[in-house]
Amino acid sequence: MVKELDYSTGAKPLYAQLYDILVDKLHRGEYSKDDVLPTEADFQQMFGVSRITARRALSELANEGYVKRERGIGTLVLRNSKAPSINVTTNQRGDKAKKIERKNMSLTLVTPPQEVIEGLQLADNEQVVMLTRTLQREGETPSQINYIYLNLDIELDDISVFDRGLYWYLESLGHNIETHQDRLSAVLPNEFECKHLNISTDKPLLVRKRIGVDNTGKAIEFTVSKHISEDYEYIVEYR
Repeated sequence: MVKELDYSTGAKPLYAQLYDILVDKLHRGEYSKDDVLPTEADFQQMFGVSRITARRALSELANEGYVKRERGIGTLVLRNSKAPSINVTTNQRGDKAKKIERKNMSLTLVTPPQEVIEGLQLADNEQVVMLTRTLQREGETPSQINYIYLNLDIELDDISVFDRGLYWYLESLGHNIETHQDRLSAVLPNEFECKHLNISTDKPLLVRKRIGVDNTGKAIEFTVSKHISEDYEYIVEYR
């Protein structure tokens, strides 16, 4: 039986109404931890909504920590109550009145390191596109270098497609990054990094490795960002 939603003027968006219904079901225990929720197509039929509406409602559940979406499994229930809010922010230190500038240096096809193969779930020796770029504040020297591996078919002859930003370009292709996994470590720079960051070989760099998963559950981005340590802050707030 299709549950009636409110289509009247001024009513909540349909995805928000569906989200509220699913939250209520979770709170009442109709869906338990480790259950797999019905598919987007199932919710289309159950509630008479579009696939986009069902997807948005499930994405909101994931954003609030109720569920996680895994390729090959579906939407898995993590908990029956809202997860505590954890806010993670990063700052590139310096004069914050100056805008961040990105210099896209190269776009090449490479066989990535093993950790990238595993993170993007690639076959052994499978090649991916790698974007190399530096970031800096306007008028200042670069403070970080990025190696961005993309599990997508991208033409290599036009690096300018990234001029408006990585995530803008990915969204233009229909890939909205919904979840990230970050890992932090420290390393000494290689000669290439010393040259472009204007640092010595004994200057430690803070390394952030990020895996980005899109709205279909596919891992499409593995970014290795190397930062001059004193120019970088990593802030975690629990609320």
